[in-house]
Amino acid sequence: MVNLQDNRGFSLISHLLMMTIILITLPFISYMLHFIETPSAKEELSVHQFFQFIRDDVIRSLHAVATNDKLVLTVPSDLNEQTVTYEQFGNLIRRQVDGKGFEIYLRNIAELYFQPLEFGFQIILTTSSGDQYEKTISFY
Repeated sequence: MVNLQDNRGFSLISHLLMMTIILITLPFISYMLHFIETPSAKEELSVHQFFQFIRDDVIRSLHAVATNDKLVLTVPSDLNEQTVTYEQFGNLIRRQVDGKGFEIYLRNIAELYFQPLEFGFQIILTTSSGDQYEKTISFY
């Protein structure tokens, strides 16, 4: 008798109580996880990728001219030279080659400025959400 009283363990009732508590709280946990928002870095990654594209074009270019609202690059191609233009078009940033067609490089842009410097230019970009990004690119 003394030996049976010293043994402590889980009984069927304690298991049922534990399962009841888990089953009652499980829907509330999934409901709370639904409202937790994780911050997205999609916009920041897109802007940095845009800066990389411009940097790569500037490295390949023979000549570059930056005005307030436009960047014009002269890039060598297989047969002759091409004129590549970056500019804001509505809330987009587009890239045109020889004034024909365009590629969209970035969306949801409020303002885009190319500030000429003596050794290159600075890109100042403001998104629709109000975030501002700056990048200085040097001529090689």
